[in-house]
Amino acid sequence: MPQGKNLVLVVRSEKLRLVAGGEHENAFPVTMRSRVFQGESQLLIVEIGSGVSLTLRLGTHIDTDGLLPQPGQKAYLSLHPEHAFVVPAAGGR
Repeated sequence: MPQGKNLVLVVRSEKLRLVAGGEHENAFPVTMRSRVFQGESQLLIVEIGSGVSLTLRLGTHIDTDGLLPQPGQKAYLSLHPEHAFVVPAAGGR
């Protein structure tokens, strides 16, 4: 991992998974802002805090469709450690 105070976590949104609660590895809470059913997938806009939003597309699947909250409700996303990349921020040390 890079050293320093100005680091950035780089996440590919297709690597995020919807999980049932915060007990999963690297799970974090989000608030559902919008979701659009698109046949084989759903387009989600979630807020991770401080007004920062993520847009992601999740495949529709019987195992996770029931986990999708309504807009305004909380959900949990998880990211496997192998899919997380920490890099120095632009101009950071």
